[in-house]
Amino acid sequence: VTFALAPRTYDEAQAAYVFTISGNQLAARYDLDYEWGVRDFPLRVRATDAEGLSSEQTFTVRVTNVNEAPLWVGLTN
Repeated sequence: VTFALAPRTYDEAQAAYVFTISGNQLAARYDLDYEWGVRDFPLRVRATDAEGLSSEQTFTVRVTNVNEAPLWVGLTN
C-alpha cells in the first residue's frame, strides 16, 4: 500500500505544503508553533494498493499550546 496526500479543498492544499508523507509516515516539513495562529490542518490521505484500488480518508492535525521555557535576555544598565 502506498500513501499520498490528496487535497481537494483550498484548506487541504494549504496543509499539504506543511506536511509530507514518506512511506507510511506523516511528517511536518516545518516546526509547528501554536503561536502562528494556524492550529488545525485538515488533511486528506489516499491509500492505493498494488492493484490500483484506492481509498481516501480525511482527518485533522491539531497543534496544541505548550508551556515553553522563557528565553533569557541579559539586560545591562
